[in-house]
Amino acid sequence: MKNFLDPRCLAVSGRHVVDGGREPPYKNLAFARANVLSYSRLLWQRCYTQVDVRSETIRKSTAPTRRSGAPRSSASACGTRAPRSRTRNSLCFRIERGKRADEYMVFDPAAWILRRLDIHGGLDKRRMSTVGFGHRLFQYLHNVVGHYHRSRFVCLYPAYMVLLWYHAASGSTT
Repeated sequence: MKNFLDPRCLAVSGRHVVDGGREPPYKNLAFARANVLSYSRLLWQRCYTQVDVRSETIRKSTAPTRRSGAPRSSASACGTRAPRSRTRNSLCFRIERGKRADEYMVFDPAAWILRRLDIHGGLDKRRMSTVGFGHRLFQYLHNVVGHYHRSRFVCLYPAYMVLLWYHAASGSTT
């Protein structure tokens, strides 16, 4: 909550501590630290929420958002049945559009949550079928990325189809 003492802070995300996780949590820790809660050029989310450095340059938040920051950026979500983390991206795109130049979202590793992978709940992607994940990813790309970044989405549409194919072929739901 101390992050919200600064009125320019619109959202705060914290570090995920994975029960029984590996150390270091990523193969390229420097890349993960530099790209915590960001997006690739395809606007595919990069989470890296197990890093240990504070960042005020994040473009995505997975946790509390200041109520006063959201109304300026249209509080209603795009109609999508995308997994909840993807609809959270919709909120972050709206915040990014509506925020002033001096406002920011922060990743603070001092605020942490224990993330267990051995139980059901959350996005339930560990039990989701590849087809189900592909369907939701397709909806997310069209309804969220296509809505907030239309020209980029149209120009990169072939790349999005390759992304969908990759996830279908590899059986990946992450």
